[in-house]
Amino acid sequence: MTRISKNQLLCCVLALVLASLNTTFAYDFEVDGICYNIVNRKEKTAEVTYKFDITEPHLISDEYRGDIVVPETVEYKNTIYKVISIGDYAFAYCTELKTITIPENITSIGYNATLGCIKLKQKFHTDYLIDGFYYQILNATEVKLKCSNSENFCSDSIVIPESVIINGKSLSVTSIDDYAFRNCNEIKSITIPCCIKLIGKEAFVGCTVLKEIYCYTTKPPTIQKNTFCNYQITLYVLAESLRLYKSEKYWSNFRSIRYLY
Repeated sequence: MTRISKNQLLCCVLALVLASLNTTFAYDFEVDGICYNIVNRKEKTAEVTYKFDITEPHLISDEYRGDIVVPETVEYKNTIYKVISIGDYAFAYCTELKTITIPENITSIGYNATLGCIKLKQKFHTDYLIDGFYYQILNATEVKLKCSNSENFCSDSIVIPESVIINGKSLSVTSIDDYAFRNCNEIKSITIPCCIKLIGKEAFVGCTVLKEIYCYTTKPPTIQKNTFCNYQITLYVLAESLRLYKSEKYWSNFRSIRYLY
């Protein structure tokens, strides 16, 4: 039987401890109290993350508290990384967190990033206000229209653009969020561009004077039964797509579907 020396035993214990630490502290580096993961070493990008392993809730503490300011860039081992995102659960359960300031170059905020932050009062998401609409970046090429700036913008004729410019890059508008224009009761007509793939639930509920919809998509976008509250209005579609709309679920509910031209 092989005997294990005291030094060998200590080495084994140390290895186990280090392995445990690598599991628990799930981040690449920490600077000024904020933890980061490297997103792309070649492009030198990073994201804000949590300090403790989210799969082990008993190890999560309120590591972030008070007022947090996320920097545009961060330096680690003589390399400057651009901070481009907030990771999933990054600030989760930080019950003493009050405010978060994020830079303009943040393009995405992860799932449940502020879950359990009971003292955080601000609405925490990355939305860009462009020509009266708020947009959320979905990926490198697409954005979602979140809502209109209804405090000072609710036109009687809404034209959704095919694309918007964010941070110098053209991104396609491919979806309209749930409740986007709910209760915008001044809208009489809306134009939907060719790139829209999905329109969320109750997106146009409460648009009581909406009379006409101009839809330039060849394939009918995915909608819900309650995307529109009134199907007794006129829907204009491309001539080549008329049959598709008349047979598509929910779109076929419109009383009148006509050619655009």
